[in-house]
Amino acid sequence: MGGTVAAGTIQYTLSIYLKDGRYKYVLTNLTHTSTGGVQDIAAVGPLEQVDVQIVAMIGSKRPWDRMRRQADANAQKLVADLQNAMKGTKDPKDF
Repeated sequence: MGGTVAAGTIQYTLSIYLKDGRYKYVLTNLTHTSTGGVQDIAAVGPLEQVDVQIVAMIGSKRPWDRMRRQADANAQKLVADLQNAMKGTKDPKDF
């Protein structure tokens, strides 16, 4: 799966585990890729990289920080949407 940020796209893996009327989600592998647009920065890979590595790759920390904030906001919205969707799925007949 992926989400768009100003400097490209963030790819991620969302795993959902279901058991006895409960669920658990795990959001992993958040990775930046470039879409080749004019405003994009070069693909920098995993979001957990340290800032020193990123500055060496793209020359500035500012776009990296902005992209990570956008990715965080997108992830929080994704989780909120999942939680809202799961609230309404109590009856097995709803599937």
